[in-house]
Amino acid sequence: MLRIAVCGLDGIGKTTLIEKLKAKLTRDGLTVAQTRVPFTCKTLMENIGCENLNEFEIVRRIGMTFDFAEHYYKLDVAADVLICDRYDIDFEVLNDTYKIPENYKDIMHAIYAQAPRLDLCFYLKADYSLAAERLNKRGNRKENECDDILRSMQNSFEKRIKDYPNSVILDATKTEEEIANEAYKYILNKR
Repeated sequence: MLRIAVCGLDGIGKTTLIEKLKAKLTRDGLTVAQTRVPFTCKTLMENIGCENLNEFEIVRRIGMTFDFAEHYYKLDVAADVLICDRYDIDFEVLNDTYKIPENYKDIMHAIYAQAPRLDLCFYLKADYSLAAERLNKRGNRKENECDDILRSMQNSFEKRIKDYPNSVILDATKTEEEIANEAYKYILNKR
């Protein structure tokens, strides 16, 4: 199985690229599975001790950990290609941006230490202002997608991607089709 991740800022085009790659790979007769890493919930990352949380919030946070465990098990699904919407580099970027509680960080690091390594990690690179513009067009920009956070995340991605194994930087300012075609060529070379 070929394991691929697509990472980058919210609004930069990850979902669009994944959908286009799935269509191309399926058209070529390959089975494609997809999973999304479920750790973007802002309140999960707030550094609040459990003693300050109500029962619902504690149970919800535990549930997020189980969601992540489910994602982890999907990494060995029977398919020719598995495409992950985000991966461990995204967690490290969030860790750089927010103050994630130590116990949650420890769980994530332990899970990712056991996770299969990626064959390819596509990073959609563009200035944070492009992501902000696209989020504004969608009309559902969240508090944790403000310019300062997007800028901080962009800086973290660009620092971390240099040393990330099997990473490919794709120019997110190109057309959707150009980006998908470029990514598809990398996938064909890995098969």
